[in-house]
Amino acid sequence: MATSRSELFPQQLLFRRHLPHVKTKGPLFRNQLDLASAIASIKGTTYFGKSGSVRALLSQVFRHGGDKHSRSLPTLLKDAIYSAVRTKVDGDFDWSDFEEDFDVSFENLKSEWRDGDAMSSALLEQDLATASRNAKKHWIITRQPAELLQNDFGCTLAERLVENVREGSAEYTFYFADELVAISFWRALRDRLQKEVKSSKKEKRTAPKRKTPDDLLQEWNTKGLIKVFQNRDKRLFLHPYVIFDYDREIGGFVLHYHGGTAVSISKMRREDLEFWQAHEYPNLVSKNNLNPVTYQDMISSPV
Repeated sequence: MATSRSELFPQQLLFRRHLPHVKTKGPLFRNQLDLASAIASIKGTTYFGKSGSVRALLSQVFRHGGDKHSRSLPTLLKDAIYSAVRTKVDGDFDWSDFEEDFDVSFENLKSEWRDGDAMSSALLEQDLATASRNAKKHWIITRQPAELLQNDFGCTLAERLVENVREGSAEYTFYFADELVAISFWRALRDRLQKEVKSSKKEKRTAPKRKTPDDLLQEWNTKGLIKVFQNRDKRLFLHPYVIFDYDREIGGFVLHYHGGTAVSISKMRREDLEFWQAHEYPNLVSKNNLNPVTYQDMISSPV
């Protein structure tokens, strides 16, 4: 069954579709490597003799998902692809139909990124928020906690943490690779609570006397509602993880930092969680690796 133009992608057109008047009586190219080799073999072009570079460039522009800028097709590369196609077809090849299909296939790739990424990002954030609300135990394993980021995502996580702990509905355990990051994390939580106090005073709220931020955080830490550790096993911190009640199968997420304050989320599969539980969790909680960083340590820290 022929693929409709609305479902056509460059890989299908170049590597799978059997087009009329192709000399080999099959697809234009066997695969991406075959196309790269064909482009690099054409003398007098920018890409002559550079099959490795061409293959890397093709991987970028043909990739599903990822950064929208990686979807642009350089004019030089497009012309080189057409030149490679010319070596594969005879004089009766329908160029106008092929060029239209080629342009449409790249537009479909762009649309897939826009629609798919927007939808998946929104759904994943919703999943993360739901898991965070429903979970009793939270494990956060990261070199740099999102709560320290000065953006909406970081602020939302910090607000949710404080809200959940205040309600007594959750316990948080943070694992950092660096003790100074752990100290900074405690300070960030204190700063957030101090802002709440200042905001209450500005609005002249008549509320019962509350505990100070220092008293609250000291209490939450002592009760085990917020625990912070430095783990000396650096191998655990390749990717930031958030694990929710893994024993009750609520789930886990991986955070991806993209420079600055940009963050995206991916959800862990069941087999990923099982691997984490079997192989990483024992190292995570091993007393040989752990250095507890208490709120009192932050208060006493000279840094």
